[in-house]
Amino acid sequence: PPPPSTEIFVSSPQLVASHDKIQPTSISWLGGSKAIIDAPISTFRDGATVYWINSNDILTTTHRGTVDDPFQTISWQKPTAELFNTLPLTKTPDGTRPGYWIVNAYQDPAGILAFIHTEFPKVTGGVYHTGKTRIGLAWLANGSGTFKYLGDILIPFSDPDDYNVEGAPYVIKDGFFYVYYKDNCSGGNLALARAPVADVIASAKQGLTTTWKKYNGSSWDGAGLGGACTRITLGDGITHTDAAYSTHTGKYYMLSSTMNWGGIPTWIKLYESTDGITWTFRKTIVEEPASAVAEGYQYVSIVDASGSDNGKVGQKFYIYSSKAPSSSTSAVYRWLVDLSGATVVT
Repeated sequence: PPPPSTEIFVSSPQLVASHDKIQPTSISWLGGSKAIIDAPISTFRDGATVYWINSNDILTTTHRGTVDDPFQTISWQKPTAELFNTLPLTKTPDGTRPGYWIVNAYQDPAGILAFIHTEFPKVTGGVYHTGKTRIGLAWLANGSGTFKYLGDILIPFSDPDDYNVEGAPYVIKDGFFYVYYKDNCSGGNLALARAPVADVIASAKQGLTTTWKKYNGSSWDGAGLGGACTRITLGDGITHTDAAYSTHTGKYYMLSSTMNWGGIPTWIKLYESTDGITWTFRKTIVEEPASAVAEGYQYVSIVDASGSDNGKVGQKFYIYSSKAPSSSTSAVYRWLVDLSGATVVT
């Protein structure tokens, strides 16, 4: 018989949210409003209804929608101070304040666990500086109207200023959350930390975090809050993205992207792994020259063909990405990925 196919099929892009569908955010230090996408889009479900979260550090909007029209109807919209009403949102001397972005979500029967990208920025002369960054968690219990910020789970080694941890794609492996981010001890490359799913959820229900450990030289002994780590190789790119396990192939998939900064091409690339640690490039989803697009592609999500986004997909899933996310032409595009031709783990 012929050898098994290793092909992964990707559809052409489809516009699923035009610029007018993206809710404007008032940005004080820019002196105006912009319709921006500033984080990967997350989803959760209530029965057959799919909710789509578009979050930035100032405003979070949740829509009811479908896989074809995710921003169909606004469900609710909250500024950060209302979304996380337990946070001490104090301003720094230059007038800025910590920023909190929902960058991923996991839906438990008791509520929503949100993975949070946090920055402690400064704005100097109209220029935004990232400051110190973290990955944290927040919990939205069923029936409650606001998230409770649980605390930080990942701090980069030596905690440098103006260092972006990016993140936070996750998969579930052997009962653990595997969370990917950038760390100083990985040379600015991808790093990995984990914690048991059961412990994370049990702690979240109590308003707490549990201990996370970084992958460090083939062991898991790096402290999540500032400990040492080992680089995870995924090629170049930005990991404000997503990851998932496929029940069809028995493998893990993660995305990386880059914008057209410095005149480089903008692209989204798909990587594959059998263990969640070693990753192999599998497919370019899209690539365009810098001159062909304003800014390019950024903030990329994986959503199962059913509309679920819980770190697990089947044979087919969608990739959603903003295009020109902070420009006057910002929009969301989608690709369908079909793994029917990919090699299956046996």
